[in-house]
Amino acid sequence: MNLLLLRHAEAVDDAPSDRERPLTEKGKRQAGVVGNYLREHSINVDLVLSSPAVRTMETAKIVARSIKLDVFPAPWALPGMDPESALRALDGFREFKRILLVGHQPDIGGLVAKLLRLPDAHKFHIRKASLFHLSLVANRAAILEAFVPCKLM
Repeated sequence: MNLLLLRHAEAVDDAPSDRERPLTEKGKRQAGVVGNYLREHSINVDLVLSSPAVRTMETAKIVARSIKLDVFPAPWALPGMDPESALRALDGFREFKRILLVGHQPDIGGLVAKLLRLPDAHKFHIRKASLFHLSLVANRAAILEAFVPCKLM
């Protein structure tokens, strides 16, 4: 399985709750850039999963529209996602060749660090709207195929 991990695009700071924070106009443009990048580089995705938080769902929907897919909420990907729990949840999607998961930082960084066997996930920072492409291999490990921050897309 190939796993594309995307941190949500820029969101507003002020909202009734953290889960309800929508994207800014810049964030909407960032999500559009990511969607265009996937489409223009023929990066085929079979399934789009997203944390149900507003900013991640908005990011995922904008990206998914560009590649003509639907978005499916993944409640296990809400802020505070545990890497091991995420991997167990992803095991249920093994029939898909390439999955895009839109989530939060530091959770996406923690998952990348775990898959790459990096010693300290807390030192692994991921900017908003940055995309990782990982090939999952045996023993819950991965090979980093690509990392592209939005500003380089």
